[in-house]
Amino acid sequence: MLIANSLSFKGRHGQLVDKTSLAVERGALLLVVADAQLERTALALMLSGRMSPSSGTVQWSTAPGMKTLRAHSALVDSPQVNEPEAHLKVRDVVSEDLSLVPGPFWRRPQSKKWLAKHGFEHLAGDWIDAIDPQTRLDLLTQLALENHDTDCLVFDSPDRHGIDEPTWLESLEELTHTRRQLTVIAVVSRIPDSWQGPVVFAGQTATIDDSALQTATVPQIENDPEAHEVDVEPAPELPTDEPTDTEFVETTSSAEPAALEDYTPPTDTTSEMVKESEPQNTAELLESSPLHREAPEAPEVPEPPAQEEAELAAKSSTPKD
Repeated sequence: MLIANSLSFKGRHGQLVDKTSLAVERGALLLVVADAQLERTALALMLSGRMSPSSGTVQWSTAPGMKTLRAHSALVDSPQVNEPEAHLKVRDVVSEDLSLVPGPFWRRPQSKKWLAKHGFEHLAGDWIDAIDPQTRLDLLTQLALENHDTDCLVFDSPDRHGIDEPTWLESLEELTHTRRQLTVIAVVSRIPDSWQGPVVFAGQTATIDDSALQTATVPQIENDPEAHEVDVEPAPELPTDEPTDTEFVETTSSAEPAALEDYTPPTDTTSEMVKESEPQNTAELLESSPLHREAPEAPEVPEPPAQEEAELAAKSSTPKD
């Protein structure tokens, strides 16, 4: 999904593109109308991420930044920007565009095989400005889709070659119905008479909220009767004899005073039981505890008699031989 908010560009000599806002989903075609060719080219460059705007923002899906937009978009046939030069032949245009496809060079197809694969081999030797304008547009479109990361195609003035409006409109609409679900934007000078789809005029500003960003990632359910039908069982009806909510509240409120009147204070027996269950004081508990009992006294050792002490002293004082 491509989103642009208040996109504008100021040129060297004045305002080139006024503030423009738009949003295009995957698999959709949007026409952007601008009067002057320079204005259309500037819009196409900004919408494809090839030129930074003077003000406003443009982004691809929910990823901000011009780098992501540039990697997922392609600018097709922009005058004096990437339109094929008139002096080139078809095979030369194909070779040049294939050489710019990102990826390893050995994976790029050769121009001769590519022309044969897409049914343009009979035009290989023709000048690019000499072939049919619609065939030229189809050729440039297929070259832009050679990059498999391309999800958005921006066409700059596809109505300038004199192609019938229903013809180029049909070819752009077919791109949105492919398996890749491409986002296609065509910057044109006028609205075709047969077009009934979305149109944005340059200078048209509308606020795009954050919910638009989610449509690129959140799947939408459309016209699915099975997804919307949900079996809901009816709520059972209450019998008439049961009290309603009001009666239940009244009954509960009236029962509370009766409960208070029936309350009787505790008797003396109850208070005696409470007193008996009360613990003793701290001193009594310490006395009754085995941990706080006094330890038994140690037995007294009898003192030796005085005569024995004198004999022991005499023996210790006698010198040895």
